[in-house]
Amino acid sequence: VPIATACIAGVTAPVIGATPVSSIKDTSEYTAVIEWSPEDATFVGNTAYTATITITPKAGYTLTGVAEDFFTVDGATTANEANDG
Repeated sequence: VPIATACIAGVTAPVIGATPVSSIKDTSEYTAVIEWSPEDATFVGNTAYTATITITPKAGYTLTGVAEDFFTVDGATTANEANDG
C-alpha cells in the first residue's frame, strides 16, 4: 500500500538560537530520519538551512505510487521525486 500520510509532523522552522529538531516521530506507515545542513548546534542568523528527511516505509507500505512533491512540512518548501521518500 502506498504511504498516504503527506504531512511530516514535528519539524519546526529555524529560529535564531533554537536547537534543530533531531528526530521525527514514527507514524504507522513509516519511520523518518532528519539531518540539517549546515549542522549547527543552534540556528544562527544569516544562514540558509536545509533539512533532509529520509522516509523508510514500514512493513506493508511502499513509496511506489507516492507522487512527486507529495510530502509536506508546515512552513517549508518541500520536494521529493515520484516513488521516493
